[in-house]
Amino acid sequence: EKAYDEGYFLAPKKSLLKKLYAYLLSTCNPSIELLIVDEGHNYKQGLGTHDDDTIADRNQVVTRFFGLKRNSEEDKTIFDRFPELSSLVKPKVEKLIVLSATPKTASLLELKYQFDLFLKSHVLSGVKKEEEVKAQLNQFFIRGNMEYAVGDARYTRNLCRHEDRSGGVTKGEETKGLQIESHDQAIVLGLLQYKTIKHLGTKHNASFELGMLAGFETFRLDQEKRSVQQQQTLPDGEYEEVRTRKTRTSQDYSVLKTLIESYKDRFDGELPPHPKQDALVDAAFDMMREGEKSLIFVRRVASADELERRLLDRWEGVIYEDLKTKWKKRLPSEALTQLVDSYTERKANRKLSECIHSILNGVAQKLLAGKAQYPLSFLTTGTHTVEDVLLTGLHYLYNHYRYIERGESFHLLLNRHCDLSIIKTELVQLAYGLLQEHQSTWQTYVGGSEEEEGEEGEVYFFHSYFKQSHTKLFKKRTTATDWFDVNFYLLNQVFQITAFDKELLVKNMTGLEGSHGVKEVQETFLKCVGEEPYTTYFLPEAELPTALTKNTLLTDLLTGLLAEEFRGFLHSLQGKRKVDIFYEIKVLTTILKSCLRNGSGFVPLYLADKSEGDINQNFVTLISDGESVFQLVLKEAKTIIRDYHFLRAVNFPEGETFRQMETKLYFQTPVLGLTGQSKRSKSNVATQFRMPGFPYVLVTTDIFREGEDLHAYCQHIFHYGIAWNCSDMEQRTGRIDRINSLSHRKLLRHQQLGADNQIHVYYPYLKNTLEVNQVSRLFHSINSFTETFNDFTRPVEEEGIAYTGEKVERMPDVIKTPLRSKYDHEQFSGYVESGALLSVNAGIGISKTAVLEQLQELEVAIHQDASFNYGPMLDTEAFTIKGDTVLTNRENRRGPFQIAVKNSVHPGKFIVEVSAYLFKISSKTQRLLNISGYQLDERFTLGSVEDFYALTFTMPLDGLDAAKFQQMLLKLLQSADHLEKELTGDDITVFG
Repeated sequence: EKAYDEGYFLAPKKSLLKKLYAYLLSTCNPSIELLIVDEGHNYKQGLGTHDDDTIADRNQVVTRFFGLKRNSEEDKTIFDRFPELSSLVKPKVEKLIVLSATPKTASLLELKYQFDLFLKSHVLSGVKKEEEVKAQLNQFFIRGNMEYAVGDARYTRNLCRHEDRSGGVTKGEETKGLQIESHDQAIVLGLLQYKTIKHLGTKHNASFELGMLAGFETFRLDQEKRSVQQQQTLPDGEYEEVRTRKTRTSQDYSVLKTLIESYKDRFDGELPPHPKQDALVDAAFDMMREGEKSLIFVRRVASADELERRLLDRWEGVIYEDLKTKWKKRLPSEALTQLVDSYTERKANRKLSECIHSILNGVAQKLLAGKAQYPLSFLTTGTHTVEDVLLTGLHYLYNHYRYIERGESFHLLLNRHCDLSIIKTELVQLAYGLLQEHQSTWQTYVGGSEEEEGEEGEVYFFHSYFKQSHTKLFKKRTTATDWFDVNFYLLNQVFQITAFDKELLVKNMTGLEGSHGVKEVQETFLKCVGEEPYTTYFLPEAELPTALTKNTLLTDLLTGLLAEEFRGFLHSLQGKRKVDIFYEIKVLTTILKSCLRNGSGFVPLYLADKSEGDINQNFVTLISDGESVFQLVLKEAKTIIRDYHFLRAVNFPEGETFRQMETKLYFQTPVLGLTGQSKRSKSNVATQFRMPGFPYVLVTTDIFREGEDLHAYCQHIFHYGIAWNCSDMEQRTGRIDRINSLSHRKLLRHQQLGADNQIHVYYPYLKNTLEVNQVSRLFHSINSFTETFNDFTRPVEEEGIAYTGEKVERMPDVIKTPLRSKYDHEQFSGYVESGALLSVNAGIGISKTAVLEQLQELEVAIHQDASFNYGPMLDTEAFTIKGDTVLTNRENRRGPFQIAVKNSVHPGKFIVEVSAYLFKISSKTQRLLNISGYQLDERFTLGSVEDFYALTFTMPLDGLDAAKFQQMLLKLLQSADHLEKELTGDDITVFG
């Protein structure tokens, strides 16, 4: 309050507020015996002079967060105004481990600066010169080389890479590099080079920063995918990582802009061919056709969008040809004809699709600027800006123009605006009228849904097509049908997994026919399985529900095309309890169905459903055709099953719910361009890239240089736009060069080093161009970095600048000798073991077995005196019980609930969180809650479970009273049902 009164929350005192807040947080921190800091190089600048504006806010805040008082003028101001803080702020860190593959760039003193942020006193506290740091390295510094042991041979990391320094982009030991192939290309590139060299000689001392000439990446300078808001807040956002803050745009921007505009004027708006980009697209696409992944790093933000679009064009074209030439004959349907025709129309309207974002942004700005003429009171904005809501509506009108009145006129006007530099009133007026007429429909799309997270610009045709009114119901069908339900009974019959109680099964199945789906009936079957070996049973199938014996699509695949892989999967689970085996089957099938209905399997699934005949057989036909692009779906599914345990380790850790697993695999696309301006979850994108299917290509800026491993199925990396320093280049390549990478696993399997199990690193560039000067500098720096990696005291040759007048006779060779570190653990002398060994700490909290026993007691208690539509079902991995109670005192309405064991705020303590489902989270239900003025029992709170609103209460797990718990659960369910009925009138079905 005092800080607020003194203006700390105003812009001029923002820096003071950050430091004050960090100090306040520090007073809440416990003492930390050992702090481990990953990616420590991010802190290599330390604090400078403590008030240097060039030091990152991150460094300024972190050091104060850990209780280190600083002496800047701002710090003095804080302690003068809040003197009570002085005695409360104390150093928190006792011991420190800093991890980094690239801990220094320019000076050994950077190590001291990193320590200074976290420790008040340390081994380098009094050091002022690099020589002093060098003299003490063995006391605090350990640096090893990753080596792979194959038989009697050992290979260091550099030997497991194939670096193509010729400029080529194709697989193979020797390539000729990229050449200018035509006179037209030579004229354009020659003129561009001449103008660029002349410009750099005049403006930049005949030099340029590595990676900062746009012409090396693209001839397209627009950034049409940026929203108006981004254009306003990121006016110089051409690059995300630069050597100095003074340089934010390409150093050849003005030259390139003039030349390209002149070319477009002369050749009807066409861009000149870009030989380097064309070659990269060809190479990456060829790998896509084989189901191989590529990681492409660019420097320019717009390059990620451009490469994504070009590669998607190629992929869509392959699917289109496959549909038109093969499947229209073999599996004809009206839906397939419509799909092919729609793609043909899309190609014809390509020019509009490329400029639609800037046109609609312009319309939105006209509407915002003319509120007197175009009142916007009819909009419902909620937590969104008016601009975002308008753009949602405008994009809806564009995507659905065929199905709305006056939509064709709207689309025609949009097409005319492709060649206009202004937005005409005629288009604005029509758009305004359509927004009002169809507001009740498009308003529901505001904010998107969780499944559509990250959908930016409808880039992929086979996503946007299924958002149209006549096709979007199919997307819902993929979750509403039983195609991906697993028939455990049939799996058990085919693979002879376990015995089951025949009599109990027959008894439990009585009366289920017709009223329950496959999923619920199969859960009933699982309650009848035992731990004994499989025994052949004869069951009167006529007396059993169809849902017990129905061969669903996923079951058909597991017992047919995927039987060999699935049998191997079951073999890998030998020794596990049968209940745990079935749980692992659930996890596997959750992953499989998510990829099939969200990724590569979606289009063939649509064709299989819309064609005559059995969907199971149709789908098998589509994905087993060795000449069809859809064969990659089968390859992906087989890989998922074979690599199940590996995928669990890298993507789906223990304890994740099925919903969390599915969320990670939403909205898959064959190619993805991701930058710092993208809305998609970086973590989810990384998870998908660590899967064997979509995306096959990830085009990204340096936001993926660190923080996420991308190694699981990728062994090809293209440095299309290079970083200005070799440390960043090594971090990029390190995303796929890791323990358990695809290459590493192949090496261990083949037991011989070769091209197939190496990491392939490409540096595309055109020979006999100015770009040679750039990559020559880079290769010298990389070699210097590789050598200094092992002799850490040697200076790194890393100026980050190339010179136009420099003559390059020959590219530096790749270092192919084994590397040895001078600072491995054997040379470390900073620790002498002494004293007694530490005793084993049994840990805090309670065991998994004890938690499950208490949950089982709750499950028994819940069963007493209650009837259920579903469950209750105990999940032994997620520590949850889920069920749906019949609320007999509320007209037999449903009472869906979840009971989950979670960590308490107190270490080692656990709570039981009980949630009663209300209704799906949406803008509509949010409005209902906001305006209803509902009253809650003070014991309950409004929260959420997965994508549902829910009423919740918690109890300590320790000493839980089952009888009291049961009473509270019933009261919770009644309250939730009352609120649901009052607000929506519905009776939602969550399970079954």
